Amino acid sequence: MSRMTEKRRATDADYEQLARSYAAEPPRADEINGTIEVGSALRTGRDKELAELMDEVARGAEAAPDEDDGVPLPPHVKVSPPDRTEETDEGTH
Repeated sequence: MSRMTEKRRATDADYEQLARSYAAEPPRADEINGTIEVGSALRTGRDKELAELMDEVARGAEAAPDEDDGVPLPPHVKVSPPDRTEETDEGTH
């Protein structure tokens, strides 16, 4: 929770760490949806709604079994693969 209260911009290292953690264990559909909803509430300053979402996420985390990782995403959720740029050797032609 302390990271949510910090006032700083995410760095490239933060995004790289997030990418590594997602590669090791991709987020479940309910985690993605919860992140989107919480982020939306944070951006718009809806404190009461944010508190309700945090409670809902906490309850869901307690109730969700570990084997629930294979649940398919809902049809309205679109996930793009990470943007991978290929390194090229510009010295050879």
